[in-house]
Amino acid sequence: MSVVDLATAPTVDIDLIHQVLVKHESGVELLLAPPSPETAELVSHDHLPNLIGLMKNDFDYIVIDIDKRLDEVNLRIMDVADTIYLVMTADLPCLKNVRLVLETIGHLGYSADKVKLILNRSNAFTGINVKNAESALKRKIDYQIINEYRSAIGALNSGAPFMYTKSDSVLGKDVMDFVKAMDKEHTERTSGRSGRQ
Repeated sequence: MSVVDLATAPTVDIDLIHQVLVKHESGVELLLAPPSPETAELVSHDHLPNLIGLMKNDFDYIVIDIDKRLDEVNLRIMDVADTIYLVMTADLPCLKNVRLVLETIGHLGYSADKVKLILNRSNAFTGINVKNAESALKRKIDYQIINEYRSAIGALNSGAPFMYTKSDSVLGKDVMDFVKAMDKEHTERTSGRSGRQ
């Protein structure tokens, strides 16, 4: 089952969503992407924002992995997101793309506070250090995740998240630091909202 099953259902409620989600033993639940390009066409730009709206009350966090295209589907997801995390590496092609994305989403009216930069493989030698990258982007990098290829590729190949099997690794520590910071921001944001109501 995948998001296509929800997109093609006559009606969707939270019970149906829970039936479609794939549950991992770590506690994470996944809504799988369409299995083919043909079935992806069945998912319109309204489906994911509507699903997010239905899921918000049942889940502490909803993480959506989108590609770098700023098409109608991705823009609708970004509209309903509390925070947009741009994952990048310190190489010229990526810096150029990230700068263009930052400029574009700025022109579209997204607040600079809504966008956070994550430098992935932060210790990989590219000839461009963090300071240079920040200078090129004209803003600070919010989070850094170290390059620990063996742990990452091992997790990918086995299907066991490294945070579940090797949380004490350097990579695990960096990801945990990021998650704690993200959780703190989320808590401050939601307590601020409830304080204003």
